[in-house]
Amino acid sequence: MNIYKNSSLKIQSNSQIISILSANEKVTSEISGFQQALQKLKAIHKKTEENFAKLGKVPVSREDAKNDSRNILIEKILPVVTILGIFAYDSKKRKLLKQLKDLKSEKIINCSDNKLIKASKKIWVLASKHGGYSFGLINKTKSSIKEYKSKTTLFKEKYGLQPEMIKNIEDANIQFIESVLLFEDDIRQQKKMLRKIKKSERQTEKLLENKIDPFVILFENKNPDLFKDYFDERLKHLPAKASKKMAVNQKPETKEVPVAKKKIKKAIPKKQSKSTQEETSN
Repeated sequence: MNIYKNSSLKIQSNSQIISILSANEKVTSEISGFQQALQKLKAIHKKTEENFAKLGKVPVSREDAKNDSRNILIEKILPVVTILGIFAYDSKKRKLLKQLKDLKSEKIINCSDNKLIKASKKIWVLASKHGGYSFGLINKTKSSIKEYKSKTTLFKEKYGLQPEMIKNIEDANIQFIESVLLFEDDIRQQKKMLRKIKKSERQTEKLLENKIDPFVILFENKNPDLFKDYFDERLKHLPAKASKKMAVNQKPETKEVPVAKKKIKKAIPKKQSKSTQEETSN
């Protein structure tokens, strides 16, 4: 999961930043605001690490249990779908054939969990209806099934559909639904924890950008090693746009002094008097 990986990298980077600042505690303690900002950074980071640890402890067994119960349900469904398909073809039941079009084995195997639950319910209803088994009869003893012998015997002997097969679909579907609910609850908890981590990440970045970055810049000349180590780590995991902006902000502003341009006056010829013009013409 990319979000999980990105959060992991940010936590590692922030740990390194805290380590760099803590190693220069004599320098950072010179400014009380700097020290307070560092303590706040440590507190937020600790909380982020705790939440991230919980995020990593998602029980894999829940997902495995869901997948196992899904496979069991599919195993119970497919033979019944095949039997219903053969029966529908032999009996020329067009409506049943149409209903079974969306219940092909390939679709059942590859469908989502929610669609599989719906499909299994539909198959259970179709098998109970066409097999001649009343819904209440599923839980009764085999002796009472003899009352429906005319229709059930056809399915049992000719097609192999037995009441136990339909009951097995019901049981497997209930088990699958329970496993899906447990798994979805884990996913909800994961998302909740991830939102907390993202909130902490935003708080951390805001604190770094608005307080700690400016404090470190103050020590650029006094402690160049701290300045370099800190900003080298900061620039590693920032987006390209933010990294470029930070790199520009670190450079001292140099204003170019414009060179004064000398104004060159154009020589304007003086007007000659009439007598001068006559002498020139002669």
